[in-house]
Amino acid sequence: MQASDLLDRLQFVQLIMAGIFFLCGVIMLIGGMAIVMNRIYRETMRMMSAQSGRLQGKSLIDLGVPAAIETTLSLASVVSRLLHTALGIGIFLAVLGAAICTASFWMTTQIMQ
Repeated sequence: MQASDLLDRLQFVQLIMAGIFFLCGVIMLIGGMAIVMNRIYRETMRMMSAQSGRLQGKSLIDLGVPAAIETTLSLASVVSRLLHTALGIGIFLAVLGAAICTASFWMTTQIMQ
């Protein structure tokens, strides 16, 4: 086996690794954007705020409703924090995916020189 054949095989393996790296970056980018664009959390927050408004209207009539209002407000707060966490994770994944795609492109250009 000649040295040029070995270098060609090494370059081929490096290109495959850069391609896999690029594919992982694209998957992260798409996953992050999907999380950011997901509307499930926003719809849940809208539903929770509508329910807490109804409970506040009933609190004037029933004595047991203030505890339910407190629980509903606590749940709305938790869902709000979950929404912020999910958005943060989505943005992080999208930025990391873009960075990995850029790094794999740079790797490919270095291999081909």
